[in-house]
Amino acid sequence: MADSPQPVSSLADDFSVPSPGMPYYDDINHSWIFTRYVDVQAALSHPTLQPGSSVEDVPETSTTTAAMRIRTQDALSPSQLDKWRSRLEHAAQAIISGLRCSAPIDLMKEFIRPWTLQVAFQVTHADPSQTKRLCELAVLVSSAAAEPRDPNLKERAKLADKELQQLFPDPQSPISGPAFVALSQTLAALLSNGWLALLQHPLELASLHRDSNLAPSAVEEMLRFCALPRTLSRVAIVETSISGITVPRGGRVVLDIASANRDPDRFANANHFDLTRRSGGHFSLGAGPHACVGASLIRMAMEVATRTLAVAFVSGRLNGSVEWRGGSGFRWPEVIPVELTRA
Repeated sequence: MADSPQPVSSLADDFSVPSPGMPYYDDINHSWIFTRYVDVQAALSHPTLQPGSSVEDVPETSTTTAAMRIRTQDALSPSQLDKWRSRLEHAAQAIISGLRCSAPIDLMKEFIRPWTLQVAFQVTHADPSQTKRLCELAVLVSSAAAEPRDPNLKERAKLADKELQQLFPDPQSPISGPAFVALSQTLAALLSNGWLALLQHPLELASLHRDSNLAPSAVEEMLRFCALPRTLSRVAIVETSISGITVPRGGRVVLDIASANRDPDRFANANHFDLTRRSGGHFSLGAGPHACVGASLIRMAMEVATRTLAVAFVSGRLNGSVEWRGGSGFRWPEVIPVELTRA
């Protein structure tokens, strides 16, 4: 199977999103579109709106997912997260100490990518001798998630996912192939989006350097402001009345996470990037019974990387063009040229 390059996004290189409004029906995609916070929240918690592409997929998917969620929650216990935290802090510090800051560096290439790959190996116990193939497969799976409208890419990603699982001693482990993709690819995209936002808001970055205790709230604001993914999909397993509309059995609802996270009825100064924001409740890691089961691990890893970088460097500024990758599902800056000044 040939490698597949990740698609390049044609979207503008900023974090602007459409303003939320009333639910509406998209005739092209044959889906109801929810953009307001209150509507997205209702949909995510509604028992008859389920993840899946069709009603027929839901029973099998729900059963499999429920069992895997329980096993994953057990694997991501607080004590285990604490063990990983200590190791990942040391790994982040080691990479940072080796950075040459006398000239601009690519933050993605020289810190984020190598560090998230270490996270992936640390958590999943993947075989280092398979690094090249693991990464090739993970990139392909992630690319299909970033551009869900490409059916050819979707089919290739299914084959890649099967091969990826077989590279782990226990393919049924809750922290095997999918976790490797999430940590080596999705986590990297989350960090690159978040750190680009920080670099674009130097006063916020300076505040974080002065007070590293802001790291947890900084992570939440990065997740809210730079939503990844931009949308989630649900299918109605029975006729469902919600937010003043009726969705027939089998009808699709697309939840615009990015817009809901900027809803001024929920977040004051919603388009302002503010690390001291105390109003949580964003949807970037989902919500309700189908929320991201690895959210605690993602938050911990983002906090470790963000705190370590912010403490090590008193300031940073972009120096060159940011190169974006991704598609309609989500996007991220793959190249972040930056000048960093050590503390």
